[in-house]
Amino acid sequence: ALLRQEITYMPRSSTVDPVDRAKMVHWCYQVLDFCQLDRTIAEIAMNYTDRYSANCRQQRWTKFSYQQLAMTALYTAVKIHGAEAMDPRLVSEKLSRGTYTVSQIEEQERQLLEVLEWRVNPPTTTNYVTLFLGIVTKLVSIPVSQELAAFDCSMQLVMNVLKEDRFQRPSRIAFDAILTALRRETKLLDEQVDWIGCVVANTLGLDHCDCSFKIFECLATDTISQSSHKRRRHHHDEPMGTESPRSSAASPLFQETVSL
Repeated sequence: ALLRQEITYMPRSSTVDPVDRAKMVHWCYQVLDFCQLDRTIAEIAMNYTDRYSANCRQQRWTKFSYQQLAMTALYTAVKIHGAEAMDPRLVSEKLSRGTYTVSQIEEQERQLLEVLEWRVNPPTTTNYVTLFLGIVTKLVSIPVSQELAAFDCSMQLVMNVLKEDRFQRPSRIAFDAILTALRRETKLLDEQVDWIGCVVANTLGLDHCDCSFKIFECLATDTISQSSHKRRRHHHDEPMGTESPRSSAASPLFQETVSL
């Protein structure tokens, strides 16, 4: 059912600058961390953003207009999927530093929902990672500690890959992330992981493409290395003005992050 639903939520290509998109993904993560909300909401917000921009291909996306769209998409996604809604004044006065008014945010939200036809519950990679890992644990016996490590690794990969415009299909991202995580975090042999991949793909009707997996593996290695390096740098030698969102609510954090 998820795979069938996924097709209706897939965006077409758009004219948005991939660099601007990646910056807004990163900003969404920072805001959600600061508000202590589920990071999966960032994926949902970017699904809204991607689908809206794809359906408005004739619109010329400036940094100003795209930023407004992405901020509004996050505001809407939090309202629907978060533990509590954001006050639109927070988006206007704090997150955008007065760049957009409350009325602009609310009008953008109205347009967003109309274009999306109120289809606001897209399948996420988290849904698929949980589904796939459940199938894996029925196929082979994995210690709980390794299962949890594989899940955490998969989610780390997913969050990094979400910034890459070419990886947009949640089931594909989750499938490749799970296989990569199983190789990294469990004691399963490569042959066992290959077999698991084939079984899961055949069971769910996925296209098990080795070429795609190798590209993902390459990107995954790079993103894990970058993430580890950033964590070490943050812990040992964090420069002034780069505090994590949880440690500082200062608006310059958002000003720096939102600036496209």
